[in-house]
Amino acid sequence: METALLMIDGGSTNTRFTLSFKDKVVERIQQRTGASNGKESVTETVRRTVDSLEEKWNCKVTEIYASGMITSESGLRDIPHIEGPAGLDDLARAVVLRKLPEISTADFYFVPGIKFSAQPDRGTDLVRGEEVELLGAVESDAAEKDRLFLHFGSHNKLLIYHQGRICGSVTTLSGELLWAAWQNTILKKSMGEPDVLPIDGEYVLRGCRAAREQGLTRTLFCARTLDTVAHAASESIRSYVYGAVFGSDLQAFEKVLDEEPGELVLYGRDEFIRTAEICLREHRMKLDHPIRRISHEESEWLSVKGMQRIRCHRNQSKTASL
Repeated sequence: METALLMIDGGSTNTRFTLSFKDKVVERIQQRTGASNGKESVTETVRRTVDSLEEKWNCKVTEIYASGMITSESGLRDIPHIEGPAGLDDLARAVVLRKLPEISTADFYFVPGIKFSAQPDRGTDLVRGEEVELLGAVESDAAEKDRLFLHFGSHNKLLIYHQGRICGSVTTLSGELLWAAWQNTILKKSMGEPDVLPIDGEYVLRGCRAAREQGLTRTLFCARTLDTVAHAASESIRSYVYGAVFGSDLQAFEKVLDEEPGELVLYGRDEFIRTAEICLREHRMKLDHPIRRISHEESEWLSVKGMQRIRCHRNQSKTASL
């Protein structure tokens, strides 16, 4: 029976599983369960998925690497954040080994997140999962090259990468806010169905400007009037809301963008990247960052690449110490 490595990327709403034999990926699946569903749900999903993959591939999972929200109090185990700045060495040393016999006989290796407790003018911030994605994004690049990473997900995060270490971050609740507005407010009907409409650049900019001038909550209400009074298309209203939310994010991100050098790398959902690109072009007065995007398809693999780097570095360090 083949022994296998399983890598788990746990988010707030989804958990991704990547199974490999001898460093070759054989299957990748996503389950619609995450930290927002609670610890019991996550535990059962992981147990069921491990059993299913072992049966399908006639293999035995002996190593499980896990990162992201699965290492939080609502995941499998609450693994404390390490203090930043932190890089590959720090994360590899901080990996926590646990046995979870209620799920599997495999060794579980949990990659901790990073906390930034002393950020002048930015306050405390946390990352869980994005640190691994960032390491995946720089694996084949100049690892020491300074740059900023802007991640779009349940939480939008601007991360500062300097001399091979993650040195700071700024987080907003934008992704969850968008979903809550879409599903649980009067905007639900106005915005149309998720994932079906393209981006309207004119309305993105209108929403971005309005949020910066009038505030986010007022601008979100104005999105409703675009429907009931102006009879705008769902595509336009959705774009207006996207622009409003990112316009609000810019208020949190601008100080870092103004002060930190280097390339700005955008990754995550393609429509959110497109929204950001439109808004950033509008607000480049003080910015001098070349902007690069990582496609959504490529970004889906960043956590796998990052965990592979951490695992390899950890194993090499153990071998060197013998």
